[in-house]
Parts: sequence; structure tokens; C-alpha cells
Amino acid sequence: MAVSLGACTTNETMETKLMANLDTTQDPGTDFFRYATGGWLDANPLTDEYARYGQFDALREKSREQLKELVLEQAAKESEPGSNAQKVGDLYKLVMDSTRRNSEGIAPVKPYIDEVAAIKDKSEIIPLIAKNYRVGLGNFFGTGIGTDIMDSNSNQLGIYQGGLSLSEKEYYSEDSEVAANIRAKFREYVVNMFKLFGNSQQEATAKMEAVMAIETRLAAKHLSRVERRDPMNSYHKISYDELKKTIPGIDWDTYYSILGIDGIEMLNLAHPAAIKEVEAIIKDTPLNDIKAYLEWRIIRSTANELSDAIEEETFAFYGTVLSGKKVQQPRWKRAVSTVDGALGDIIGELYVAKHFPPAAKERMTELVKNLQIAL
Repeated sequence: MAVSLGACTTNETMETKLMANLDTTQDPGTDFFRYATGGWLDANPLTDEYARYGQFDALREKSREQLKELVLEQAAKESEPGSNAQKVGDLYKLVMDSTRRNSEGIAPVKPYIDEVAAIKDKSEIIPLIAKNYRVGLGNFFGTGIGTDIMDSNSNQLGIYQGGLSLSEKEYYSEDSEVAANIRAKFREYVVNMFKLFGNSQQEATAKMEAVMAIETRLAAKHLSRVERRDPMNSYHKISYDELKKTIPGIDWDTYYSILGIDGIEMLNLAHPAAIKEVEAIIKDTPLNDIKAYLEWRIIRSTANELSDAIEEETFAFYGTVLSGKKVQQPRWKRAVSTVDGALGDIIGELYVAKHFPPAAKERMTELVKNLQIAL
């Protein structure tokens, strides 16, 4: 769970803060945007590492500075093996060690790629993607456990659409200049990444075409961002037996056995059309094309944890083309974010101990009580 700075730490009144964000020299009837945000824009010029910068970004920066201090404290210690301090310190130093990462290249993930290359039959696909999912490597769809939205006292297993590299399904098919440019840049990116992972130009191009074909099919069956705003569009509770009858082409018993999940009775097949399309893709797509896609999912899942060349190629597409950023964040920020993302509970415990004293907790408890009374 990522840490965020939630409490006000100054004596400024809300009115003072709001007024500072305005540009009262502007006529709101002529340029309301400048009137409402001019003070903030002048006080917070956009830097190259951001495509946008708002109040939550400012809070995140302050929080990250505090996290950096905590992480560096753990990294400097001679900690007991297996302790939380050792885990935090070792992970931070590993991310910061660009010399080691550059020398290792793709070696840390080569065994996973070799396993994909060794697939001889489609019956091996589901066991492999389940095995890879356990270590955080993406595949055709997602699975997880969350609260049943129709019964808040119960948790349930869910199966969700996934497997896309682009953030919006429309990017794969929309007939617009923006979408066409993104597709063209994405194709270049995928080819370049396959080459960085040891493929020739010809091999990389062929694999890219396979990836594009599969992801385009998946995208066509995904719910759009707008459709997902209605939670009931992602709620289809069925029995496990019904799942196996509805989508028999996926070996669910093997998949969940490898994930260590058993005794399933009911679950949420959140996005049936997308999962049925996965079944169809596995059935009618040539095995080598599926292998290219599975290799790509490994590459995509690990791109920010390997060499500088791989990370820079990834930023050039996702950071610049898709997000509009001009430069990557400093390595220490990326390292702190990695530690916070992977060891959030541990970081949260350290953060609370240092930056959330009992008095602050009392204030927050009182605030919540007041909200409950008001509502």
C-alpha cells in the first residue's frame, strides 16, 4: 500500500490557500481557467519530469522526500538478515545499482523467456502463465481477491480483463491521427525492445506483428474506461462449475492449483467477453504467435527493472509518447517508488512511527468522528 501525505502540516487556513491559487488580476468571465489556477501555475512551473502537476503531486513529492530519508536510514544500517530494515535497504540499493543492472542485462529474466521458447504444445500455455503470474509477470488476464460489491461482508475471487500494453482500448482501432501515431510509435517500441532482448530485426518485427494482432483482438472485447465506470458492468457472479462450462478452453483447475487457490465455489467473472476471447485466441492462434505474445508480457512486466537501455527505451514510449514527459525522474525517486510499491506495508509502518505521532492520530480520529456526526 503506497504511503501518501494526508494531513495538513501548516497553520494556513483553507481560505488563504485557495486565494493563493487564484489570479485575481484576470476577469473570470474572460479566462476562468487562469483566474482559478493562475497563482498555482506561477508558483509551480511545470518541470520536465512531469506532464501535469497538481496539489496531489505536490503532496506526493513531499511524501517521497520523507520516504527517501526513511529508506536511506535502512540502507545505511547493518541489519539482521530477514528483517524489515534489511529488505528495504537491499531493495533500494539493488534499484540504485545501475552498474550491476547494466552488466546483467536481460540475464535475470532469461530463464522465463527460455521457458516460453520451450513450449511445444498449447496445453503448456495455461500452466506457464499461472506460474509466471505468481511472480508478477503479466499475461492474458488478471485474477485476484476482493470485496464482493453486493455483499461487503464477503470477499470473492475475480477474473478480469487484461493483457494490453496500451492504456486505452481505443488506441488499437480508433481512426484518428492521435491513435494512429500511438500505434506507429508502439510498433517501433515493441520491435526495439525485442531487439534489446536478443532478437534480430526480422525476428523482432515478426514478433511485434503477433503481439499487435493478439492485443488488438483482446482490446476489441475489453470494456472501455467509460463502461467500467458502472461497477455492475464488471460484476457477473457465477459458480466455479459454471465458469468451467462457460469457458472450457482454459484449464481452470490447473491454473488455480498452480496459484495455490482451492475450494472455489463462487467467483466474479468480471469481464466475460474478454476472457472468452482469450479462450478463442489460444484455440485459433498459431503457437509461435502466442509464444511471441507471452515473451512480450515478460518483457513488458520487467522493462523498468533491467538495464538503462531497456528502461530508457520504455520511458521514450510510455513516458514521452503516451504521457508527454520530457525526462525521467531521478533514479532515487524511481528507487523509492519501487520500494514503496513492493514493500508498502513495511514502509507504512516506518513512516507512521516517524511522521504520524499519537497527537496526529488523535486529530484524525476526531476529524473522522466529526464527519460521521455531520453525515
